[in-house]
Amino acid sequence: MLFRSIEAHDNASPHRMSRARATPITVSMDGAYIRALPGYQTRHFEVTIGRIDADGRPSRHFAVAPNVVASRVSTVGNALRAQGWQPGREVIVLSDGDPALAGTVRSAVRGPVKHILDWFHISMRARHVEQSITGLLGSALPHKGPLSYASLDIDRLRHLIWNGYAEEAHQALRRVAY
Repeated sequence: MLFRSIEAHDNASPHRMSRARATPITVSMDGAYIRALPGYQTRHFEVTIGRIDADGRPSRHFAVAPNVVASRVSTVGNALRAQGWQPGREVIVLSDGDPALAGTVRSAVRGPVKHILDWFHISMRARHVEQSITGLLGSALPHKGPLSYASLDIDRLRHLIWNGYAEEAHQALRRVAY
């Protein structure tokens, strides 16, 4: 009975502390290698940049380079806390598929994160399929009928993915696979 009373008071409070069930925080991030100019005695290094989006707050951006005081994990963790993240709140990572990027966020939150490949990189993977079909259609294969039929869906697949038509893209992929 006392627990229900405390929970009801917490739910009614404008300063509610139990925000673990709030909407997920989204971390969009990417890394880039910076190459030194030939002739200079400096090394190549990697920079990580990102944006954190949480409902009701303006986006927060961060960047991490080597040889700085704060590590990549602590920089991401500080940015997450500044956006209202608390342990137990879901975090979604959008990236190019590099497991190290999702691993950084996973280390910062000390828990699981949902890692999603971003639209651009999904679309680029579809581009490889387009190029393969084009090469096969240009070859001396005797029976190109099934390839010609599949190329109709493949030609529009990147457009569907890039513009967020997930269900139509899924149907097109199913037709290509069978």
